[in-house]
Amino acid sequence: MQFRTVLTPQQAPADFKVDQDNLILTIGSCFADEVGRRIKQRFFNIEVNPSGTLFNPLSICVEINRALQGSVFTDDDVRLHPDGTKYISFSRHSKFSAPSAAELVARLNGQLKELAENLKQCNLLMLTLGSARCFKLKGSGEVVANCHKFPANDFEVVDLDVEEIETAMSQTITALLQLNPEMKIVLTVSPVRHIGYGLTADRLSKSTLIVACHRLARQFSDSVIYFPAYEALTDDLRDYRFYADDMVHPSSVAADYVMELWASTFLSASLQGQLNSWAKLYNNASNGSVSPLKIIAAAERLNPTPLTLQRVKKLCNTSQNENSGLQNI
Repeated sequence: MQFRTVLTPQQAPADFKVDQDNLILTIGSCFADEVGRRIKQRFFNIEVNPSGTLFNPLSICVEINRALQGSVFTDDDVRLHPDGTKYISFSRHSKFSAPSAAELVARLNGQLKELAENLKQCNLLMLTLGSARCFKLKGSGEVVANCHKFPANDFEVVDLDVEEIETAMSQTITALLQLNPEMKIVLTVSPVRHIGYGLTADRLSKSTLIVACHRLARQFSDSVIYFPAYEALTDDLRDYRFYADDMVHPSSVAADYVMELWASTFLSASLQGQLNSWAKLYNNASNGSVSPLKIIAAAERLNPTPLTLQRVKKLCNTSQNENSGLQNI
């Protein structure tokens, strides 16, 4: 008897396929970090969540729109954290903080400029939506990406509906494709459970996101597809043993499985067959357990492109320098 429904994602169309040199960009929830990091560990040309964790689709759209429109952050866009030690922006994750407003504004604008350049050249953009629930600042109505532990009564809780998400993302996708007509976009819903909202509210949120994603995939059928990361956890693996100890985030094994599904969807069979070898080389190069010459020789046997081999050599050099520094401490 079959006691499990195995998810077999549809093969992506040929023009959605990527290799190690195509520029991949992930934006969205913390699960975008998990999968993006695993792709990077196979020496792909990828930028992983450069704007930090963005859970709701409106914050993702605001960030992309800023980059596309050439907008800049000013001192009015940052504020002092309640603990008095740092400045933050409500449009960014807490990793974007600085001891002064000027320093944070400069950092935000530098990252925004890099994002704009990456969007111009991006081959595959992966947008991972975490929740249809968002928080707005009372008074201004500004959608925040992170509340940064400000008082709860500073915010209004809003559950976005399908139409709101579809409208905002449709406008953003249209602008992206005007900038970069060759870009392909993958929409996916994070399997991270927002159980603090309550189980029913979280399932409603995820369902809203899934419906919006499928509507967008139909609207932009030549440029947008849906990848079932959420379904891989909830319907295929379907067991708490595939979640971390907090019972909220997928376990490392589960994230590895989703990475395998991603590879089977977007990579050629020959490249899929090399992924374990590339992962092993990345691990050895990162921890300095094998000499750079041996790692480079092993990489060359995989017939990499010049750019991929360059990334291998760069990681070897970086790790070697870091290990030398530790030995001198």
